[in-house]
Amino acid sequence: MDRFKNYDNDVRQCVTTYEETIRNHQQRYFDVDELEIVIDFYLDQNDIENLETAVRYAEQLYPEHNSIKLRRSHLLCAHGDFNKALSLLKELNQLEPDNTDVHYALGTVYGYLDQPQRAIHHYQLAAADQYRLDIIYSNIGDEYMKLHKIDDAIKYFKKAMAIDEHQDFTAENLVLCYNELGQIDKAIRYLTDYVREHPYSDCSWGALGNAYLFANRYNEAAEAYEYALVIDKTVFSYYAGLSDSYLCRFEYSKAASVLLDGIDYSDDKSMVYHQIGSIYFDTNNYHTAVIYFHKALSVDPYMDSSYHSLALSYEQMGDIANAICAVKQAISINPMEAHYHLTSGILHEKQSDNDIAESEYRLALELDNSTCETWLSLSDFLFSTQRYEEAAQLLEEAANTIDPIADLYTLWAASLFMAGHNSQFLSVVQIAHKYYGNDPKWDAQLIKLCPECIRLLSTL
Repeated sequence: MDRFKNYDNDVRQCVTTYEETIRNHQQRYFDVDELEIVIDFYLDQNDIENLETAVRYAEQLYPEHNSIKLRRSHLLCAHGDFNKALSLLKELNQLEPDNTDVHYALGTVYGYLDQPQRAIHHYQLAAADQYRLDIIYSNIGDEYMKLHKIDDAIKYFKKAMAIDEHQDFTAENLVLCYNELGQIDKAIRYLTDYVREHPYSDCSWGALGNAYLFANRYNEAAEAYEYALVIDKTVFSYYAGLSDSYLCRFEYSKAASVLLDGIDYSDDKSMVYHQIGSIYFDTNNYHTAVIYFHKALSVDPYMDSSYHSLALSYEQMGDIANAICAVKQAISINPMEAHYHLTSGILHEKQSDNDIAESEYRLALELDNSTCETWLSLSDFLFSTQRYEEAAQLLEEAANTIDPIADLYTLWAASLFMAGHNSQFLSVVQIAHKYYGNDPKWDAQLIKLCPECIRLLSTL
């Protein structure tokens, strides 16, 4: 790929001359303007290693030049050192209070530091020279979003789009704003008019697709994404949106196929393979799901979620041994994920490895006691191993910790009955009836767990 594709010949010549000089350890004169071009090129390319080298080279030649100090602030931001960048920019602002480049950089840094009011102030000062107002207006819109001033954000996103029809994230954010206001139809109307005036604005077609998705108008969403791809087939988000449209229409094979078509344009191929695997998993095509989860892991062998999904696929295929191997890999990568330990417990219980199963259930609950599934899994294990007293105590703790569901009350009542606590059993049944009504299905589930309780239930 030609890294100079979107740059003029002056930039190409300047950067290649600089790189030849560095590579061959030559002595050559560069003026400040030339070095600014080189540094800004690496900044645009997000080439941090070469950016750092170029800034240091420029600082050796022009240690006191303010424009080079400004580029040093950009480098600090690239390294995430925003406070140091802010300190340097404040110095430059005192020296050159009317420098719009400094104000723009201050706006950017304050944005990173989550100080939107200050960011907006400096962006507005940066707009004084009328340069790249589309970007400035879009950034101001972003800051108003942080302040939850959605109407102001919309106003600035529209101002940015009036200047440049190729503002990728501006149109998307505009849709998000309208959706937050519950006015997605307004977004659709605005973008429909916009693409009529700017039919080659692929990002606006993509944003229109997003708006149709929010409105549950899946056929029109798919059509918008297809238009976007005709204009620019290299943007993966359009493939992802089109895939979502197909998923919402239950066209699963098309959804998977579209993701595969666009995978070469994704920066995260492992995640795309994982998404394809998930589509096949959700349609019970576990053998094909396994293939794509393995593809994801071939790209990123540390993708714990793919190992976990692989374990679930093997479980559905009845291959518990391979499922256990896969979930062990997931846990080795991310040992603090409670759900992985829960899956491990379920798998080991299926293998009758009860000691390991109980240990995994308890670890899952220790890591995350906020989900009913974890409490129920351990309680059900205790119940199935006839440890009714322990199960009842655990379920009482669960009822006091989380918002209980019907299944929790069912198992709690059954555990109390099997442990011989009849009065407590009746109390829990009455609580369940109060929450869920006298639902015969709930009573039937309880009787299935402990058939002998039917006589006691009849006393209520």
